[in-house]
Amino acid sequence: MKKNASGQALFSQNGQALLMVLLSVGVVLTIALSVVSRSITDVSTSTKGEESLRAFSAAEAGVENTLNNSIESLPLVPSPTPVPVGSSGSTYTASLTAFPQNPRSYLYPVELSAGDSATVWLSSHDTDNSLTCTGGNKCFQGQTIDVCWGKTGSGTQPAIALALLYEDPAGGGVRKYAYIAYDSNGSRASQNRFITNGISTNTGSGSCTIDGTPLANKVTVNLLTDLAIPNGSINGKRLKSLTALLLYNTTPTLFGVTNLPSDLPDQGRQVDSLGTSGTSTRKVQVYSLYPEIPSMFQSSLYSPPGIVK
Repeated sequence: MKKNASGQALFSQNGQALLMVLLSVGVVLTIALSVVSRSITDVSTSTKGEESLRAFSAAEAGVENTLNNSIESLPLVPSPTPVPVGSSGSTYTASLTAFPQNPRSYLYPVELSAGDSATVWLSSHDTDNSLTCTGGNKCFQGQTIDVCWGKTGSGTQPAIALALLYEDPAGGGVRKYAYIAYDSNGSRASQNRFITNGISTNTGSGSCTIDGTPLANKVTVNLLTDLAIPNGSINGKRLKSLTALLLYNTTPTLFGVTNLPSDLPDQGRQVDSLGTSGTSTRKVQVYSLYPEIPSMFQSSLYSPPGIVK
């Protein structure tokens, strides 16, 4: 540093230039590092997104392959090593089990809109999906069924109509339907006229919980007294199915049965598939239900033994 004649300090122009260069280099390095960091982040995000999609696709492939290759076998033992999918390095592991795991209760796995129906099978299915109780196949033999429906805390509570399909113990292979309906909203009795049509109306007996899921309405249906089913149909393993039709609900709702005095047969198959790609994993759970009668047929009348409308 130099001083002028008055003794004032003078800065060197070389020092000022060096300072400006250092500041400029610092700014350029900051910008460059920011761009590089952003690029690395974008590449990492893109890679993770791509791996996530591949993992989900692998999990879906596991579901399809499991259902296609294991239609007749239950349960499927999971592969000890992951199964490769294509050439992308993705893999999956999958398991196939019957459900429900608790044979004394069953929460239908799909929420139902108004007019939708759901079937609880009371007889086992054989390899061609025919209903059978022979050869050690499990079939329901209880007299009572706790039927639950509706979500707690939701607005409009639905009514429910039940159709029980059973075989007449008198023989001839004649199958019959027995109908009953319940509505937790008594003010709708003048609209649906359940009671005047000789079916039934009932406010239910509170709520219930199935597999940790609360349902708003519950009613205990006695097959002998409420539906007038012959006792021989129960003891003779001639009960086939119980179909529920949901009414009045403005949003999809729940349905299930619980507190059963006898085990239910399997209601379908559950596939759990875990897909992996890189560091990403995705899990897909699918329920494969047995074929059901379309809900539109619940509004039709048929005469036995043939299907005559």
